[in-house]
Amino acid sequence: MPPLRRALPLLLGAATLLTVVLLGCGSGSGQSGSTPHDQQSRVRFFNGFIPQAGQSSTLSVTNQGAAMTGPVGISFAEFLPTHTYLSVGRSAFQPMATGAGLAGPVPAQAPIHLDGAPTAYTLALVGQAGQSGDLKPQILVIPDLPQVMAFIPDFQMALRVINLSPGLGPITLLNEQEVLNSNMTNIPYGYDPALNPYILVPTRPQLHLSLRDASHPSQDLPVAGNWTSPNLLNGHTYTLYVYGQRGNAAQPLSATIVEDAVP
Repeated sequence: MPPLRRALPLLLGAATLLTVVLLGCGSGSGQSGSTPHDQQSRVRFFNGFIPQAGQSSTLSVTNQGAAMTGPVGISFAEFLPTHTYLSVGRSAFQPMATGAGLAGPVPAQAPIHLDGAPTAYTLALVGQAGQSGDLKPQILVIPDLPQVMAFIPDFQMALRVINLSPGLGPITLLNEQEVLNSNMTNIPYGYDPALNPYILVPTRPQLHLSLRDASHPSQDLPVAGNWTSPNLLNGHTYTLYVYGQRGNAAQPLSATIVEDAVP
């Protein structure tokens, strides 16, 4: 189950982590406008934001004033759109997240220039209210790379793990109580293409996954969600997102496996 070492250095050369500071509050539907197709990219949104106790975790995203996440915004643990992506202009993409749990709306610090098809992006709204540094509220722009599919052998798929749980510490993914792959150990918070590579994983027999962290190396973490025995398809690419917090009833420690760069 090796990482995609030969393919990924080429594919990830343009997959640099982009971080947009979020301080924000506001409203949110997708936009494609009249931008020519060759000037468009594709994005989806994920909300893993942790507000102060008692405050709403729902956020809204706009791009240059245009609503991207519908009239009610995006709830905690939600991917939007659910099974696809929105089209956006590549040249001047300036997302801004707002919500009652944030201090106030702040535009992106600099325009984000996205690659066109087939690359798509997940914009992860993460961090915790009141925190600073790596744990501050922010948007992580995570490239989803369908190019990887050309390098997947028969009866395998590509999987990566991204740790978006503030304060959890580095995590390790196991299958049948054994480390699934040496490249899926001690995964820190946040996103870095070098630390979160796609890894080749057999699709049969069915996986039985669990997670552990550095503070409990011999004990499975209590992680909510329907992710432990996934039905994953040969030749496809997936991301396991870990988010929420232990002991947080409103935003519990959870995980979700999503397919990347679907048509």
